[in-house]
Amino acid sequence: MTEKQFWCLVNEIQAKNRPKLLAMECIHSDDPLELEEAKRIDKENTRLGEDLEDLTYTQLKEAAQLIFDKNVSLKCKEMIIMSLAHSPYKFALKTLRKYNNAPDKELRYFSEFALQECQWNSR
Repeated sequence: MTEKQFWCLVNEIQAKNRPKLLAMECIHSDDPLELEEAKRIDKENTRLGEDLEDLTYTQLKEAAQLIFDKNVSLKCKEMIIMSLAHSPYKFALKTLRKYNNAPDKELRYFSEFALQECQWNSR
């Protein structure tokens, strides 16, 4: 799986779960009702982690390999690490342990917390 394929998959899942997603920065209006709706939709965007729970075993296992690729964006890695942290699969814990041996410096703390979360969830 490539990073582009991962984001396409995320978009498909989001479209299925929340067909009307908009980013707050895309709203340029002084209309209070429009701004309130944009805030509500933006709040739904924060539930991306919940959407990623819809990844199948195979999809998550393929995506997990992207966190070791230095050419993959940090945002993509964050999404995958978050998915692994909440995954019920044993490979997720193994993958996060391996990643934490040599994480991207910008994701060091994030990946440590994800590993702890995964360890806690796997009990």
